[in-house]
Amino acid sequence: MSESLAIIGAGLSGLTVARALDNRFNIKIFEKSTKPGGRIASRAVSGTTFDHGAQFFTAKSASFQQFITPLLRAGLIADWQARFAEFDAGKMVNARKWDAAFPHYVGVPAMAAIGEALATDLPIEYNCQIVSVFQDDQKWYLVDKTGKISPPFDWLIIALPAEQTRELIPTEVSFYQDMLQINMLPCYALMVSLTQDPEFECDAALVKNRKLSWISVNHTKPGRQGFGIVAHAANHWALENLTKPLPEVKASLLRTLIEITNLSSSIIQETDVKRWVYANSPRQDGSAYFIDDKKHIAACGDWCLIGRIEAAYTSASLLAERLFVVMH
Repeated sequence: MSESLAIIGAGLSGLTVARALDNRFNIKIFEKSTKPGGRIASRAVSGTTFDHGAQFFTAKSASFQQFITPLLRAGLIADWQARFAEFDAGKMVNARKWDAAFPHYVGVPAMAAIGEALATDLPIEYNCQIVSVFQDDQKWYLVDKTGKISPPFDWLIIALPAEQTRELIPTEVSFYQDMLQINMLPCYALMVSLTQDPEFECDAALVKNRKLSWISVNHTKPGRQGFGIVAHAANHWALENLTKPLPEVKASLLRTLIEITNLSSSIIQETDVKRWVYANSPRQDGSAYFIDDKKHIAACGDWCLIGRIEAAYTSASLLAERLFVVMH
C-alpha cells in the first residue's frame, strides 16, 4: 500500500508537488478557497475579468519551460508582448516592447486558467480551511475550522504563505526556528473596469516612488474581454496602510492611478480592491524548501526563494524530488 500525503494549499507549489507525486503516493489536497491557483488569481468586475494577483511570469529554467509546455500547446498560456514602461515619481523614464526573445507569459483567458488546468483530476477538498495539525503515533492529522479531524497521513506538506505555515507547524519541527526569520509583504490590487480603451502609451508599467508599484492595462493580454486596469500598491505603502478600510484604500490608489496616467474618470465604470496580506517575499539565501525527515513534514513556496511564479514551481519540484527519495 502506497504512503499517504496531505498537502495544505492548492496554489502553484501545492499543485506542483501533487502532480509530481500523484502517481506514486496516495495524495489529498486541502484548500480553503473555492478554487485552485492561490495568488495566480482572477476576478470578474462588471463583466471584465481582472488578473488581480500575479500579473505574468517568465520561464528561465529548462525544468520550468518543460513544465509549462503542455499549457502552451493547449492555449492556456500565451506570450504577452506588452509595451512596457518604467515610471519614477509619476514620470515615464524608460520604455520598451516585450517580445518573443524573452517571453512574459499569462494565463488565457485569465491567470486563473493556470491553476484550474494543473488541478485537473487531483483530489482536492475545497472550502476546507485547516486551522491546526498534530502528529500521533507517527501519523499526521489535520483539523479544519469546523473541528473535523482528517484521516491519518504518513506525510504532511504545507504549501501556504510563510506566516500561515509558521502558525500551523508544531514548535518541535526542526525548521520551525527558520520560519521565524521569514516575513512576506502585503499588497493591494486595484481593479478598474472601463467603458472603453484608455489609450495609454504603455500596456504595463513598473512604478517607483509612488503608492503604486505596478499598472497594467489588463485587456492588452491575449484572450481578454472588456476593458480594465489593474494597479498594485507598493509593498511598503500596503504595509503602512494594512488596517485601513478598503473603501479608503481604493479611493487613495485610484487618485494616484489617475495622477500618473491621466485616466479620464468619465470612462470608469466600476472599481474594486483586493487586500493580499501575504503577497510578496524578498529574496532568500537559504534552502529552496524545508523538510523534517524524522517528523515527516515539509514546507515549500515562492517565499523560500523569491516572490515569483517560477520560484513557487522550483521550490515545490525540488521538494518533490527529495520526497520521492525519502518516502521510498
